Amino acid sequence: MILLAACSGGGEEASSEDFASADDNILTVWAWDTNFNIPIMEKAGEYYVQDGNEEFKINVVEMSNEDTKQKLVSGFTSGVSEGLPDIVLMDDYDVQNYITNYEGKFAELSEDIDFSQFAEYKVDNATKNDGVYALPFD
Repeated sequence: MILLAACSGGGEEASSEDFASADDNILTVWAWDTNFNIPIMEKAGEYYVQDGNEEFKINVVEMSNEDTKQKLVSGFTSGVSEGLPDIVLMDDYDVQNYITNYEGKFAELSEDIDFSQFAEYKVDNATKNDGVYALPFD
């Protein structure tokens, strides 16, 4: 699953390149799995550029699933509003926990994406109060 985030992370030391940029043309993604997740995110960025968005850059940061969870929770619970990625890849079984326990931290996507094109059970997993907060990825 992919979730959009808009707050700050804490935890272990990280470079400023690991976090969302103030530049609207740079999209930061936290992902794991150098065999699938990371290359597919980079390929998506290439497609977006080829589709006429020449100024766009994707910054895919390799981060373990456990580190991702720790940094998200640290950022959300600290109330810091800077530093988390624009997009974070997340396992299906974690999605409801995050959208329920950290309400207001993820972008609601129902108006922007036609979710009828995805498996209903995947969309249901990413839904809270009639809003969909994640894009099924697999």
